[in-house]
Amino acid sequence: MKKLLIFISAIAIVSISCKSNREGRTPDNIIPRDSLAYILAETYLIESEVHEGLHVHEQKQNATRMLYDELFKKHNITQKDFEQSVQYYLSHKELAEPFLRECDSILITMKDDFIGSADSTSLPQ
Repeated sequence: MKKLLIFISAIAIVSISCKSNREGRTPDNIIPRDSLAYILAETYLIESEVHEGLHVHEQKQNATRMLYDELFKKHNITQKDFEQSVQYYLSHKELAEPFLRECDSILITMKDDFIGSADSTSLPQ
């Protein structure tokens, strides 16, 4: 979970450094919170996979770019939609905490499902 906190903190820093929507209206291309939480959890898995699986910096960059392109295509969103949505939720204090809790919950569920599926495929002793 430390990696998740570091990843979320990095996103928060980026979102704070970017110009945020302070007009009080929700931009048209904002991804719904529950969908974005799941997509953000998937980005954490992408980052983990690339970080743990590859050692050459250029390979990491190419793999990350390819995996993010696939993720955005799968969810029918653009990188800009994703970035603006994360920025929107993290720049509104009342939205940020529930959003981050939902991301954390999704990652815990994904981890539990992964561990459960690994246990069911282990060899009998």
